[in-house]
Amino acid sequence: MNRFIENYTERARRIAFKFPTLSFILTQINFWIFAFIFLTVLLHFFSLAVKDLYPNVHVSHFGFSLALAILGGIIYGLCTGLIDLTTNQGGFTRYFAGLRVLIKALLYFGAFVILFMIMSLFWSQYLVEYIWNGEELEFSQQFKRHMSAVLFIYTLILNFVLSYVKFVNNKFGPGILIPLLLGKYQEPSVEKRIFLFMDLKSSTAYAEKLGHLKYSEMIKDCFLLANKILVAHNAEIYQYVGDEVVITWREDAGLYKARCINYYFDFMDSLNSKKAYYYEKYGLVPVFKAGIHLGEVTAIEVGEIKKEIAYHGDTINTASRIQEVCNKYERNLVVSQRLVARLGDFEHFTSSPIGSELFKGKSKTVQLFCIEKNNAIKKLVNERSNHTPVDT
Repeated sequence: MNRFIENYTERARRIAFKFPTLSFILTQINFWIFAFIFLTVLLHFFSLAVKDLYPNVHVSHFGFSLALAILGGIIYGLCTGLIDLTTNQGGFTRYFAGLRVLIKALLYFGAFVILFMIMSLFWSQYLVEYIWNGEELEFSQQFKRHMSAVLFIYTLILNFVLSYVKFVNNKFGPGILIPLLLGKYQEPSVEKRIFLFMDLKSSTAYAEKLGHLKYSEMIKDCFLLANKILVAHNAEIYQYVGDEVVITWREDAGLYKARCINYYFDFMDSLNSKKAYYYEKYGLVPVFKAGIHLGEVTAIEVGEIKKEIAYHGDTINTASRIQEVCNKYERNLVVSQRLVARLGDFEHFTSSPIGSELFKGKSKTVQLFCIEKNNAIKKLVNERSNHTPVDT
């Protein structure tokens, strides 16, 4: 079972990261197809119950109803998916969360009304002429009104369920809901992971210069950039701690094409590409230091009122300590020797040993390396950044 869950999670993440828009819309389509099929099954048994009371009533053709449910699920799932994509980007992101929820709810409702009106052109006539015979025509009209109310209430409730599914995906990442429901993280499980601790340099000086409000706004801008490049590097946000963000990968995913290293440099390139914006708004360009380590950790679901999946183990502590010594060695990216050994050769970066540290609580020293871009790559990046339009 555990192997099946791990394979499911990996496949779900792979698809979601490779085809984010398609995956998002297909998730909604699949959800609504299942929801409408479930409702169709309930209505079919209801028809059988009605037939026991009125033997002259014909029971609906289940195949036709099933096809109608699948078609409705595809259309409505496509509509809600496009609505979500539209309201999660562009100008809608400027609105506060409550207003975005209200706009989405109204758009969902409008989409369902339009879909219901279109489907009823076929379905209501089918109910009157096929399911019910001519003698029961008056009763069927009343039934149709009640059925409309059932559909509206059912769809409203299922929209809340779907919102919960999307909340879980946003919080824990794709492919985690099923393992959570199956209790994978109820008991501790061992995983091999890479952790990148990334912290703002000179944060105290920045906070004093900008003030708390402006400083917090700058951190928000930086973390938005950090989120935008997650998909490209198959990365996950583990947690935010003040002006620090923790990124994690499953070991194989993070080592593939040196994603864990590329993520940091792509993030810094993103900041530099907007340096004119940061200078104009904050009077500075933020720089982040980072430490990376890999190893085994224990994953478990913790909390009751506020649940989350927590990782425990020496790997996390070591990654955090590595990030803390960046200032000591005057380097922006410091990694453990264990990570360098697993990365192997990579042409775009150079690794150099800078020393060893005996971190608190450890009996052995940790060999540390700094990683920098090759000079040719640095030159190319600088040339591109000088000609890149400022995105404000």
